[in-house]
Order: sequence, then structure tokens, then C-alpha cells
Amino acid sequence: AEQVAESIRLEAPKYGLLTSGIIRLPTHIRRWTVNRSVFVNRKSQESFEMRRHKRLIEVYAVDGSEPSGLIYALTSRPPMGTMLTVEMHWEEPFEHSRLGAREAQV
Repeated sequence: AEQVAESIRLEAPKYGLLTSGIIRLPTHIRRWTVNRSVFVNRKSQESFEMRRHKRLIEVYAVDGSEPSGLIYALTSRPPMGTMLTVEMHWEEPFEHSRLGAREAQV
């Protein structure tokens, strides 16, 4: 997970995008136990565990650049063994000129 997140972070500037670090989210651990035999030997069990590691990378578009190139590159050739989820949120940039002179001083 770290290598994939680092490669995404290094790939974003090629498309004119800024990134905000790699944020590690909690690891989801799923455990289950199975009997080794079908009917007898209840004490003979096998345990399994699957871990899902998640990372969050915020990508910002600068100067009207579009993140569609990066999204296409990620979804067309995702690394083996990984699942990528892309969520896009559009927000207007905050401008200081919108504030009145009195509010800007505070």
C-alpha cells in the first residue's frame, strides 16, 4: 500500500496537480476460524486473517488543470493486488477579496 500511494504522489505533478501527503487510515482486520475436520476433533481448528490497508491522498488542481489524466492513468493500469477508489469533490477556491475590509482584519 505504501509503494502504490508513493507512486501516485509522485505521478500527480506530471499532470499539473498538487498532493497533500499520504494519510494512513486504520487497518481493517478480518479474522475467522475453520474446523480442520468435518465432524470430529472440535479442538483442531485453523485460523485465518485478512488485512486491508487504506491510504488517503488529497490531490488539488492548480491553475485550471484537470485531474482526469491522472484518474485515467490510475484506473487504466492499476497495480496488481490493489483496489483504487477515486472520489472527486469540487470546491470553489477561497478568495480574500470577497471579505469586507473589516472582516479581513480580524
